[in-house]
Amino acid sequence: MNTMMQSMYWLVFVCAGTALITGCTAPNEMTTQQNGAELDSMYAANEELNETLSVLRDSLQFLDDIESGQYYRDRRLLTDEIERLKYGLETCRDGGRTIETLLVDDLFEPASATLTEDGRARLDEVADSLINRHVGDLIRIEAHSDSSPVGASLAATYPSNWELSAARAAAIVRYLVAEHDLPTGQVEVASYGSTRPVARNDSAAGRQKNRRIRIAVLTR
Repeated sequence: MNTMMQSMYWLVFVCAGTALITGCTAPNEMTTQQNGAELDSMYAANEELNETLSVLRDSLQFLDDIESGQYYRDRRLLTDEIERLKYGLETCRDGGRTIETLLVDDLFEPASATLTEDGRARLDEVADSLINRHVGDLIRIEAHSDSSPVGASLAATYPSNWELSAARAAAIVRYLVAEHDLPTGQVEVASYGSTRPVARNDSAAGRQKNRRIRIAVLTR
């Protein structure tokens, strides 16, 4: 009996001790979790404050730059850089930067590659600025046509608009070389026929726009 009582007392003692230990540690764990949540909240608030501080610093710097004139100097530099990049983009895209676009009807006799007097005069105007301003640059003369087939009377000489366009571009180059000393190594000819229209070919006005000469400059 004494042994049984002792065992029961021991069991009660162990249970009471376990309950005491459990009761002491649970609040500590809860407190630790609360402290962790508060710490995370403080970190988040600190990041937000740092971001706000950065925005305020940028705003103050912006105002200082305006007052000192630095803002306008920086803007001018950026504008110049944008213009430089735009120039480079135009030069690389579509075969160079367009200098002049001339209508074939203003340069050549009808359905031919023969320059008119007015056409030569127009090329004289273009040549003065083209050659003097673009020394060393590659100049491209592109000829374009409408979609109308070459007439029967021209078919033997120009089987298609490709040949007729090429002949017109070559005629312009010959004139610029002979009359304005355009270096032959500085110019190239391209014929696109009717493959790159800029207007509809179902009207006379549209076809006239498509019959054109494009003079472009490619920076080397």
